Amino acid sequence: MAHDEGKEDKFDFTGEGEAKYIGLDEARILTIQAANETPGDYGRRFSRVRMAFEPQDEEETEEYYRIVLAVRPQGEFSGAPGREEFYVDKLAQAEGAIVHRQVLAVPVPERRRRPVLILVTVAALIVVIASGVVGGLFIGGVLSLSETIEDGPVEVVISPQSPARLVSLDSNVIVDVPANAVSGAATLRYEP
Repeated sequence: MAHDEGKEDKFDFTGEGEAKYIGLDEARILTIQAANETPGDYGRRFSRVRMAFEPQDEEETEEYYRIVLAVRPQGEFSGAPGREEFYVDKLAQAEGAIVHRQVLAVPVPERRRRPVLILVTVAALIVVIASGVVGGLFIGGVLSLSETIEDGPVEVVISPQSPARLVSLDSNVIVDVPANAVSGAATLRYEP
């Protein structure tokens, strides 16, 4: 047969004179072989990495098979595989069975942010636990906001937001001032 340009098509014929077509299984093998022999451009990260290929999607028309291969590095790989598309001529030819191929998506490794997330979670837990322990020590009376003065008069400035406890040296006089007990800052003077 001749094209308008005057070139002849190459046909493979069976012994009976019929054109020989390849099947879908053979087309899959051709695409995997082609992908192994001449890797596509999967990005700089995978330029020297041996890849594994697996048929993912296929479609058949009158003249072609469209086959999409999943592409990922060989061995252990966590992430999303890439995809490469091939168009294979159904008519068996000695060369040129794959008429078109293109990389649709490159493999994307899984992000390794888990250690950072774990670190942030552990730090937050430590802060919560430490706050609870310190709060428990204040409630239990082990820690207090009071100051101890050995002798002489004492002046204490109390703000409305925080509670205060004033205790004399001999513990005979204890003054508890709750939070928001005063409208502005107040100064208390104590002389033993």
